[in-house]
Amino acid sequence: MSHTPPDRAARDALIAACVVIAGGLLFTSLDAVEWLSPAVTRFEAFELDEILLTLALALVAAVWFALRRFRESQLRLASLRTAEHERTAYMRRLEELSRQLMSAEASERERIAILLHDAISQSLYAAQIRLDVLRKGLPERERSVLDDARSLVADAMAQSRDLTAELSPPALHDLGLADALEAMLSRMGARYGLDARLEPSSAWTRIEQGWNPLVYQAVQELVANAGKHARAREVVVSATPGPGRETRVHVRDDGGGFDVAARPSAGFGLLSIEQRLSRARATLELDSEHGLGTTATLRLPAAQS
Repeated sequence: MSHTPPDRAARDALIAACVVIAGGLLFTSLDAVEWLSPAVTRFEAFELDEILLTLALALVAAVWFALRRFRESQLRLASLRTAEHERTAYMRRLEELSRQLMSAEASERERIAILLHDAISQSLYAAQIRLDVLRKGLPERERSVLDDARSLVADAMAQSRDLTAELSPPALHDLGLADALEAMLSRMGARYGLDARLEPSSAWTRIEQGWNPLVYQAVQELVANAGKHARAREVVVSATPGPGRETRVHVRDDGGGFDVAARPSAGFGLLSIEQRLSRARATLELDSEHGLGTTATLRLPAAQS
């Protein structure tokens, strides 16, 4: 069994105190002075001086050794405290950098979403108007080509709107995480033929705002996996309080499931989620069995004070 420096110092002090007390009790109970007097008088003066000097040197050596052990223990304890302080400072710095990274990523997603809406979507809309004008001037038999082009432009506009909503959903900024997730589940449920719903809970309010973009993207990817790969018919998203101030977000589906221990390498989307969660001190846990669906749990720690 290992001992920390404070434990060893306390043990040494306790042993020394016990030895002193035991020695005092022994001398008292045995009348050691009277017992030792005849033995001491047999020595010559110079021999007695040598004995006393030896005992004094032994006592000095013992005191020096005890002080040295105590000093080493104090230095080791100070080193451990310094290392713990540096570790705490490093973890706080790492958390701050992770939050800055999430904030920068959210800002970049918002910038790309604005670019899609203000530039690409507007250009597609203008092209659609020009195609409509051009179509009116053509004979009926020649309009089919323009109709195909117009259909392609309309599809591109719809994809642009979907990308804009997925990259930086307005509801996430205006209404909060729960409402944004509810809107996203409705949209993805229609896309994949899922009964996707959000369970109301007070735990949603525990999630700090800085987590919102990451949670939104993770849930979106998990729901897409349930619809595309697991062939699920139902997906339920919920939140529960965890230990301390931790919050857990669950994404549960009734799809085919898989063996978690033997699962192959994660796809790009899931791997990206796991890496981003790891950088932010959060984790993704998967619980699944063949034929029993899958439950993915995001564990979100509270910010360190």
